[in-house]
Amino acid sequence: MPRLFSSLLLAAFLGFTAPLFLVGSLLAAFGGVSYIPGIACFGSGGTAGVVEFLRIFGGGYPWQGIFTLGLISGIVGGAFDLFNSYIYQGSRGD
Repeated sequence: MPRLFSSLLLAAFLGFTAPLFLVGSLLAAFGGVSYIPGIACFGSGGTAGVVEFLRIFGGGYPWQGIFTLGLISGIVGGAFDLFNSYIYQGSRGD
Protein backbone atom coordinates (compact mmCIF):
# COMPACT_ATOMS: atom_id res chain seq x y z
CA MET A 1 0.00 0.00 0.00
CA PRO A 2 2.79 2.57 0.68
CA ARG A 3 4.20 1.96 -2.81
CA LEU A 4 0.78 2.74 -4.27
CA PHE A 5 0.57 6.07 -2.44
CA SER A 6 4.11 7.10 -3.30
CA SER A 7 3.52 6.24 -6.95
CA LEU A 8 0.21 8.09 -6.91
CA LEU A 9 1.74 11.20 -5.35
CA LEU A 10 4.65 11.16 -7.79
CA ALA A 11 2.34 10.80 -10.80
CA ALA A 12 0.06 13.58 -9.55
CA PHE A 13 3.04 15.87 -8.83
CA LEU A 14 4.59 15.28 -12.24
CA GLY A 15 1.20 15.74 -13.87
CA PHE A 16 0.81 19.06 -12.06
CA THR A 17 4.27 20.41 -12.87
CA ALA A 18 4.40 19.36 -16.53
CA PRO A 19 1.93 22.02 -17.79
CA LEU A 20 3.58 24.66 -15.62
CA PHE A 21 6.98 23.95 -17.18
CA LEU A 22 5.51 23.70 -20.68
CA VAL A 23 3.64 26.99 -20.51
CA GLY A 24 6.55 28.66 -18.72
CA SER A 25 8.99 27.57 -21.39
CA LEU A 26 6.63 28.78 -24.12
CA LEU A 27 6.36 32.17 -22.46
CA ALA A 28 10.14 32.35 -22.01
CA ALA A 29 10.75 31.38 -25.64
CA PHE A 30 8.26 33.93 -26.97
CA GLY A 31 9.67 36.52 -24.59
CA GLY A 32 13.18 35.86 -25.88
CA VAL A 33 12.06 36.04 -29.49
CA SER A 34 10.38 39.38 -28.85
CA TYR A 35 13.84 40.94 -28.29
CA ILE A 36 15.17 39.86 -31.69
CA PRO A 37 14.82 42.64 -34.26
CA GLY A 38 12.79 41.69 -37.31
CA ILE A 39 10.79 38.90 -35.66
CA ALA A 40 9.78 40.69 -32.48
CA CYS A 41 6.15 40.75 -33.65
CA PHE A 42 6.04 36.93 -33.57
CA GLY A 43 7.32 36.88 -30.01
CA SER A 44 4.90 39.47 -28.72
CA GLY A 45 2.02 37.87 -30.63
CA GLY A 46 2.89 34.44 -29.25
CA THR A 47 3.08 35.77 -25.71
CA ALA A 48 -0.30 37.45 -26.09
CA GLY A 49 -1.77 34.21 -27.47
CA VAL A 50 -0.50 32.10 -24.58
CA VAL A 51 -1.73 34.63 -22.02
CA GLU A 52 -5.15 34.73 -23.69
CA PHE A 53 -5.27 30.92 -23.67
CA LEU A 54 -4.56 30.95 -19.94
CA ARG A 55 -7.22 33.61 -19.35
CA ILE A 56 -9.82 31.31 -20.90
CA PHE A 57 -9.11 28.59 -18.35
CA GLY A 58 -8.66 31.01 -15.46
CA GLY A 59 -11.82 33.06 -15.71
CA GLY A 60 -9.87 36.10 -16.89
CA TYR A 61 -6.77 35.55 -14.76
CA PRO A 62 -3.71 33.92 -16.41
CA TRP A 63 -2.22 32.69 -13.11
CA GLN A 64 -5.45 31.00 -12.18
CA GLY A 65 -5.57 29.44 -15.65
CA ILE A 66 -2.13 27.88 -15.37
CA PHE A 67 -2.94 26.44 -11.95
CA THR A 68 -6.26 25.11 -13.26
CA LEU A 69 -4.44 23.32 -16.08
CA GLY A 70 -1.91 21.96 -13.59
CA LEU A 71 -4.60 20.74 -11.20
CA ILE A 72 -6.55 18.97 -13.93
CA SER A 73 -3.38 17.39 -15.32
CA GLY A 74 -2.41 16.22 -11.84
CA ILE A 75 -5.80 14.61 -11.34
CA VAL A 76 -5.58 12.89 -14.72
CA GLY A 77 -2.04 11.69 -13.99
CA GLY A 78 -3.17 10.26 -10.66
CA ALA A 79 -6.16 8.57 -12.30
CA PHE A 80 -3.93 6.95 -14.91
CA ASP A 81 -1.61 5.74 -12.17
CA LEU A 82 -4.52 4.24 -10.23
CA PHE A 83 -5.79 2.57 -13.39
CA ASN A 84 -2.35 1.18 -14.16
CA SER A 85 -2.02 -0.15 -10.61
CA TYR A 86 -5.43 -1.79 -10.86
CA ILE A 87 -4.66 -3.44 -14.22
CA TYR A 88 -1.22 -4.59 -13.04
CA GLN A 89 -2.67 -6.03 -9.83
CA GLY A 90 -5.35 -7.88 -11.80
CA SER A 91 -2.87 -9.40 -14.23
CA ARG A 92 -0.67 -10.67 -11.38
CA GLY A 93 -3.55 -12.59 -9.85
CA ASP A 94 -3.55 -10.72 -6.51
